[in-house]
Amino acid sequence: MDRCQWFCELGPMAISARAMLVDLDGVLIAVDRAKADGKQELLKVHENLQSVIWALKIPVCILTHRSKKEAGHILKALNMKRSDFESVFTANDLLLSAVKTGAFFSLFKDGLRKSLILPTVEKNLGIHRRNLVFIDDRPENLDDMEQNGIGLTILAPGAKRTKTGMVVFELEKVANHIKSWNRSLPAAEKPTQRVMLKAIQKPFSKWRCTGIFLPERDQSYFGRLRQASKRYRRFFQNPC
Repeated sequence: MDRCQWFCELGPMAISARAMLVDLDGVLIAVDRAKADGKQELLKVHENLQSVIWALKIPVCILTHRSKKEAGHILKALNMKRSDFESVFTANDLLLSAVKTGAFFSLFKDGLRKSLILPTVEKNLGIHRRNLVFIDDRPENLDDMEQNGIGLTILAPGAKRTKTGMVVFELEKVANHIKSWNRSLPAAEKPTQRVMLKAIQKPFSKWRCTGIFLPERDQSYFGRLRQASKRYRRFFQNPC
């Protein structure tokens, strides 16, 4: 299907509408791996997360490689519910989208690429991928999205706890980047843009502690299946 046919199916509203896909780990939540007992506590990255998301005034969706169960734990740590977001897309949804779009066999080579969710997002939200914003802390995930036609990618520095405090970034800056994003061209003609958020070192504050700990491994059926598929790919990519 060419772009003209795609726009005809999505309709004129999809050309001007926008939405944002945001990762969890390193963007909205951090995992404290520095504890002496080896437990991994979930740490809040942004104190005013809910108000910033509401201030964006566009649909915001979670897009994570975490399983549905793990994402539920993380949202609980953030004091947020699934209903606070337009959608919450997890690894389970990536797999389902791959099956629906005929990309299932590519999983054995490339794994659960986040771009697999794009057809589902376009269908569910009625928004063309050229009008989607994607925030992640891994450049390879941004590369994947850019190669598959997303409009704006934002590289977060990767929030984490350090010996002297916490590496974070200003989520409020995202709104400024979205506002300045080039919207003068039709979505089909927009060049993909990438911006980088600046890392900020801040003192560690008690409000970041959630008291919620993440299991080292997802022991659900889906989690064990993913672990097995990762071993399969590693074996065939590096047989020696």
